[in-house]
Amino acid sequence: MNAHPDAVKAYSALKRNLAATFPDDIQAYMDGKDAFVKRHEALALVWQSSVARGA
Repeated sequence: MNAHPDAVKAYSALKRNLAATFPDDIQAYMDGKDAFVKRHEALALVWQSSVARGA
């Protein structure tokens, strides 16, 4: 995520919002991050592949 500061900001905002919304429910907090993490993991793999190919 270091190469994508906008994603870092969005993830940080999401985590702050989830922490405020679910201060005593770690499972809900984790569930709330799940879609973001999966989406950005997939994007990171595509990005990594393009960097490795020199695209």
